[in-house]
Amino acid sequence: MAISAAAGSRTLPERPPISAPRRQCLRETSGARSARFGGQPGLGLIGLTLVVPVLLFLVLGWGGAERSLLVLGPMSTFALPLIAMIAFWWEDWPGTRLRDSLSGWANTVLIVAGGVVLTAAGQAIAGGFHLAGIFDTFPGPGHVPTYTATLPLGGAVFVAMLEITLVGEGWPLRRLPGLSAGLVAVVAALIVALIVYFTLAKVTPPPHSGVTPRGGPVRSEDLGAALVLVGAWQVLVYVVWRGWPLSGLSPTGLRLGLAHAVVISAGA
Repeated sequence: MAISAAAGSRTLPERPPISAPRRQCLRETSGARSARFGGQPGLGLIGLTLVVPVLLFLVLGWGGAERSLLVLGPMSTFALPLIAMIAFWWEDWPGTRLRDSLSGWANTVLIVAGGVVLTAAGQAIAGGFHLAGIFDTFPGPGHVPTYTATLPLGGAVFVAMLEITLVGEGWPLRRLPGLSAGLVAVVAALIVALIVYFTLAKVTPPPHSGVTPRGGPVRSEDLGAALVLVGAWQVLVYVVWRGWPLSGLSPTGLRLGLAHAVVISAGA
């Protein structure tokens, strides 16, 4: 327990355990951590049985499936980088400092709060911060609705986070303690996403929506679709296939360069 409690400050393994070759993963992990990784993906599938009832509760409590999608969709998208930070960089810290019955709730509260904050930031970038627009599907003229205005930016943050964390194997941030490395990875993903958004996104907002028009070369809808496909390739190669066929290549520079090129070009 002492080891897991200090996960936020411990030096990380050389490569993310979820995508490292299995033999290397078992060599660099031990005890409960090794058993946890060895039990995947079965443990994750079992965990879905706990998520589905909560999802149904939110759908009914927010006024139906459509309203829930419009309100919770952007928040969930912006929360994804934080989930990646806690799972891949902090190794479930700070929940590991609490007893098992509270650890998941502590991490969930942190993720939800961070998702709301990042959604507000995305709304401000899309046209201006309006609290009503975060929690209301139709906030009125001049108030930026988060759906769909913030989704390309939120998707870009998550894809950049996975690109840094899995495709790029966290290099060179994994030399830092886990807590610092995770925070730096999120900030780096935000910077990359902003560059992608301001460079590529063409935004043609509906009248009186409050969304700022932009004249990039790629329609925001098309950019969002491309980001979804890049994310699908990231998950396929680095979660389902554990980095195959690229994970066995050396030297590191060649492996990472090919990895970025393959995943991004395949999605594009």
